[in-house]
Amino acid sequence: MSEQTLSTPTGRLVGRYAWAVLPLILLAAVIALFLSTGAGVQSPADLPPIEELTIQRVMLPAPTELIVEVTNSGPDPVTISQVLIDDAYWNFTIQPGPQLARLASATIKIPYPWVQGEAHTIMLVTSTGTLFEAVVPVAVTTPAVDMRAFLNFALIGFYIGVIPVALGMMWHPFMRGLKRRTMDAILALTLGLLVFLLIDTASEGLEKAALVPGSLQGVILFGAGALLAYFLIQIISSRKAGKRDEAAGRLNIAFLLAIGIGLHNLAEGLVVGAAYASGAAALGAFLVIGFTLHNVTEGI
Repeated sequence: MSEQTLSTPTGRLVGRYAWAVLPLILLAAVIALFLSTGAGVQSPADLPPIEELTIQRVMLPAPTELIVEVTNSGPDPVTISQVLIDDAYWNFTIQPGPQLARLASATIKIPYPWVQGEAHTIMLVTSTGTLFEAVVPVAVTTPAVDMRAFLNFALIGFYIGVIPVALGMMWHPFMRGLKRRTMDAILALTLGLLVFLLIDTASEGLEKAALVPGSLQGVILFGAGALLAYFLIQIISSRKAGKRDEAAGRLNIAFLLAIGIGLHNLAEGLVVGAAYASGAAALGAFLVIGFTLHNVTEGI
């Protein structure tokens, strides 16, 4: 290319983009060289497999049967070869098969005569000898999923999300006669409780997120859920911002409060349902009582 060509606007533009593309080409060449030679690093095929098996749930549908649901949360395939219950080997069947690919799940059925009210320890042994443990602290029959169970959980949701809020709203006639300073003190107390719950919930959420299998990115899911709720409320709030009169403004505030309480109570329902589904009935009952008392402040 002659000097006259480079001096033209087109030539200068081509030269400019050439310098922009050249580093990308060289970067691709370096990556290709590393992948082809390995740069002397040990090949992943020569390394031992990384086995991570997550026991999702243990169910006791009948007095002579245990069902274990597992998921391969690691990067390598896992083969389940043996099952121990209380330090004894037991026969088992596994569907769809003993070998689990990454993020694949399986259901293990074990014919075991468990004892009501006793603790049992289940050990899964992989083909490499790695052990994965699940403990049933108190053996009780797992409730069946039917219409009766659905109605019972719906009734629990009514106890948690509807009755307490209605009871809190019943304070409205009394609070209308209070002085402004007293009203501000009550609202400050209520907001303080909500701030405490926010901090405590965030701490518990991050703690539970750390227990989620790494392939599912529990911390990212926790943050994504919080951001989704925040942006949803912001979008709804911005759509209502065009209404400037006082009545519309009050309706907007009430609408946002209803959405916030609804999202909040949805999360409470998920927590209670997860507690009962995992067999922690005592924890579920404790959460029902705690959420019922807490939701009275939402009505206030």
